[in-house]
Amino acid sequence: MAFGKPYSIEKNIDSEWKTVPSGEIFDSIGIMLHPGDQYKQTVDISRLGKGEYRIVKSVHADSLDLSAELTAEFVIE
Repeated sequence: MAFGKPYSIEKNIDSEWKTVPSGEIFDSIGIMLHPGDQYKQTVDISRLGKGEYRIVKSVHADSLDLSAELTAEFVIE
């Protein structure tokens, strides 16, 4: 599996996910993950207000021509 550092944050507004502008700049590097490996990335959410959010990250499998957007939802109260 391969991916980079970029991700986006979306907020659920009226049952629709809207991208939250961040202005964040990401290093342009490729990260390779082999079966059984793990990767941890820290996301700064301190600027976000109350609401329901999700982090969106794109990944792809080089040799299989597969890609996906992975999401992780969270709530700030």
